[in-house]
Amino acid sequence: MGQARAQALQAAASFAADTNLTRSQVANTGQAIAVTNGTGPAAGQWVVITSETTSGTGQYAGLPATLHVTYAGLTRRHGNYLVSSWSPQT
Repeated sequence: MGQARAQALQAAASFAADTNLTRSQVANTGQAIAVTNGTGPAAGQWVVITSETTSGTGQYAGLPATLHVTYAGLTRRHGNYLVSSWSPQT
């Protein structure tokens, strides 16, 4: 199992266990704004910029869309590219 897949599964399990998030009916949607080859500290990776919106009730109601930057590593396997790492930046 790749690192990116393991991170996604862990995030999903954490969400399901967080009663505040489930009670508030939190949902995220997003779209890719840009994808480019990384330079400097991101050299050898892809830089993915997304615009994400969180919705829900209570403290999650009406939150504005935010931009997120993530470094993604790719691995070539059987003629396809797979995301092998996914590292959100703060």
